[in-house]
Amino acid sequence: MTRATYLLLLSLAALAAGLHADSNSAEAHTAPSPGFKIITVLEDGWYNWDFRSQSQSSSNVDWPVTIVYYINANINKVKDKLKTIENIGSCGSPINARLSEGGSWQWDQDSGLKDDCGTGSDVTEHLRVYADGDDRLYNQFLSYYILGTTHEDDCHEHGVWPFLSCHHHWVGYSEVANNHWDSYSDQVAGWDVYPDESNLDNAASFADLHGSGEDHYVFNNGLATLVVVP
Repeated sequence: MTRATYLLLLSLAALAAGLHADSNSAEAHTAPSPGFKIITVLEDGWYNWDFRSQSQSSSNVDWPVTIVYYINANINKVKDKLKTIENIGSCGSPINARLSEGGSWQWDQDSGLKDDCGTGSDVTEHLRVYADGDDRLYNQFLSYYILGTTHEDDCHEHGVWPFLSCHHHWVGYSEVANNHWDSYSDQVAGWDVYPDESNLDNAASFADLHGSGEDHYVFNNGLATLVVVP
């Protein structure tokens, strides 16, 4: 199967989930309609956003899916390779993804990776990656793959390392963060990075101000990066 065929399948795979916002949601992080969907590739499916809690509601979204690692990817492998890049480490709070491998829907949760982790940088680039229980998904077209969401955190740190706390004044700009993680992925020997190659139909441009004590900006062009992991 050629790379062009993979890209075509992903680009044509977005199907509307036919879901409605949950009016009882405690916080208003609402995906724009119709940009909240299940993406399907053969027997597999996943929501094109991750979620602040384990409720797959369009009014409970956090960040759009912006990157897919595939061919021979698993969560530990991808994270370990990325952590060889200077200043990238494991930190962040857990968020949830809803996905299905072969028709069995389940939740995954990940805290992710950040650059400048614990170094006092004001703005950090945050990547979370998701799969099922064995830390990788399988599909005959994508082979072994995982899903990623990206955003930036404006972190004003307090205290002295290692007893630091982080107060977010704002979070967001998924597209900008995705560009950074494209660059980091491109630094891993043997990986091939194809920015904006797959339309996941989750373009968004909106702001939820003070919805959770921080300004939550969402800017995304809806086109995901594909990263070939050998």
